[in-house]
Amino acid sequence: MKKFYIILASLLIVAGVVVGLNFTGGGGSANAAQRICDTNSIINCGALTADELKAKYGANATGDLSDIYTHYGVDGNMMANASTAKIGQVGKNGQVTLDGKVIATDAQSVGREYVEGSTAVNINGKTVYQRPTQAVFGGFDSLDAFIFQRSDGSLSGIIILSCGNPVAATPVIVIVPPAYTCDALTVTRLSRTSNRFAIAYTVKNATFKSVTYTIKNASGKVIETKTSTAKTLDYNQITAGKYTVQATITAVANGKDATATSESCKAAFEVPKVPVTPPVTPPVTPPATPVTPTELPKTGVGDILASVTGLGALITSVGYYIASRRVSMGL
Repeated sequence: MKKFYIILASLLIVAGVVVGLNFTGGGGSANAAQRICDTNSIINCGALTADELKAKYGANATGDLSDIYTHYGVDGNMMANASTAKIGQVGKNGQVTLDGKVIATDAQSVGREYVEGSTAVNINGKTVYQRPTQAVFGGFDSLDAFIFQRSDGSLSGIIILSCGNPVAATPVIVIVPPAYTCDALTVTRLSRTSNRFAIAYTVKNATFKSVTYTIKNASGKVIETKTSTAKTLDYNQITAGKYTVQATITAVANGKDATATSESCKAAFEVPKVPVTPPVTPPVTPPATPVTPTELPKTGVGDILASVTGLGALITSVGYYIASRRVSMGL
C-alpha cells in the first residue's frame, strides 16, 4: 500500500509539471519543451515552435486567437511571419529580456481565468485577465517567449511558448542609430543629348533631403554637378563624349546633414556625335536637242512700207490708164 502511494504521488508531481496551473511548476527557468495545459492558457498546451504557433493560430480552436493577439501587438501579418520572431524570456520580476538585454519592464501575463490582482480586459466581447507575472509565475523565475519586433526593431508583441499567453509590457526605449545608404544608380537615354538619372536609397531613423550628381568627362575632370530633391533627374549634355556620374545622397540625421555614396551609385553614359549626312549629288540632265524654228511671214516695218509703196504705184497706174481711155474716146 505504501508503494502505491509513492507511485501515485510521483504521478501527481508529473501531472503538476505538465499541467502547470498558474505556472506553479518547479523553480528555475522554464524548459523550452515544457507545456502548460490548463484552462488558463490562451492556447492549450502552448506552441513550442513558430510553425506550431502558426498552425494553432490558423486552426483557431477557441475562435478568439486573432482578436486577442492583435490586441496585444501580434496581428495576422506578423503571425504569418512568425519564423522571424526571436526567443526571449519573460521574468517573474517583470523584465523581458532578449539576447541578454532588457527590452521591456512591468510585464503582465494575460490568461483566461481570474487570479487575485487581475484586471479584466474586454476584447470584442471576450474577457481575458491581465496580471503581473509575479502573481502567476509561481516557482518559475522566467518563461521562454516569442518576441515579435517591427521593421525598425522596436517591440511589438510577446507570446509565452508554454501556454500561448500574450504579455503586456512597457518597452525600454532603445535608441536606434540612423542609417542612410545610396543603393543604386541607373542611367536611361532619352535622346542623343539627354539622359535620366534615377537612384535607389535607404534611410532609417533619418530624413532624405537631396541627391547630388557629379558628372565627369572621359579624363576624370568634374564638368558639372546637379542637385535634386527627387529620385530622378533629366540631364542634358550637348558635347559628344563619354562620361561618368556619381550620386551622393544627403540625409538629415539627429538634426544634421549627413552624406552617403557607394560604387553602386556610379554609372557611365555616352553622348554620341551628331550623325554626318553625306552630300547629295544632283542628277545630270542631258542637253536638249536643238529645234530649227519655222520661218514666219515677215511683218516688219520695212515690209509694211514696201507694201504701201507698191499699192500707191498700182493706184497711180490705174489712174493713168483711165485718163488715157477718155482721151482716145474723145471724152
